Amino acid sequence: LQAAAEGQMRALDTFRAAVATRLERPGVGAGAEMRAAARMLEAAANRVEGILVRDLARRRAEQHRIDAFNVALVGALTLLLYMLLRRVDVRSNTAFQALADSESRLRAFSSGVPGVSFLLDADGHYLEVFGSELALLAAPREAVIGRTIHDIFPKDVADGFTGVIRASLDRQAPQIHEYRMGLGR
Repeated sequence: LQAAAEGQMRALDTFRAAVATRLERPGVGAGAEMRAAARMLEAAANRVEGILVRDLARRRAEQHRIDAFNVALVGALTLLLYMLLRRVDVRSNTAFQALADSESRLRAFSSGVPGVSFLLDADGHYLEVFGSELALLAAPREAVIGRTIHDIFPKDVADGFTGVIRASLDRQAPQIHEYRMGLGR
């Protein structure tokens, strides 16, 4: 491109000189010289234009390759993301199903436990009530869940239960606790 541009500049200088000669000597020979310089200038301009057009075509082709690569890359990343999300979805569904199955087995087992059993958190909140004799409860099962031991029992009995819960958690072992309570029916 540099050489073609320099050639066009020389042709332009030759044409300018021919125009200056024609203006100084308006004779017949000066016109022919000016036409020859114009043809040289046009040929030089065509060479520069050809080089620029080929360079532009090369750059467009390169940009097209880059664009095609980017589209392929985005497609591959999208497919990878889909596969990862699908894997997470399958694992999540499997885990939820396993949890539901486990809960179902626990409910089936716990409904056969004689008497009444409770699942409590460390603070004495009732999380679940199990057993085959739920009629022994002073209130419906749904009314017990979410309440605390202190909401249900007298303070001295509730404090005893709270101590057993703490001991069980500290020792990581079951504890035995006996108490008496009258049924107010």
